Amino acid sequence: PRTISISGTANVSLQQPGPGGNITGTAQFIYTLTDGGQGAGNDTFQIVIFNATNPALNHNSGLITLNGNVIIGECS
Repeated sequence: PRTISISGTANVSLQQPGPGGNITGTAQFIYTLTDGGQGAGNDTFQIVIFNATNPALNHNSGLITLNGNVIIGECS
């Protein structure tokens, strides 16, 4: 399988019901897209968001299977 990973820093907002309002902050993220081979259902993505000072903003989507067919070609 071929994989693309993108990482960076972003502003995030966790929407919460009630009087406390949203939790916002800056967090690191890693987005990973995997081409699992030919055909639908073999490709996945995952996003992990982490903030060392405010764990309420942390999130891990787990592996999510895509219905389409992602094709990651070779870079030249």
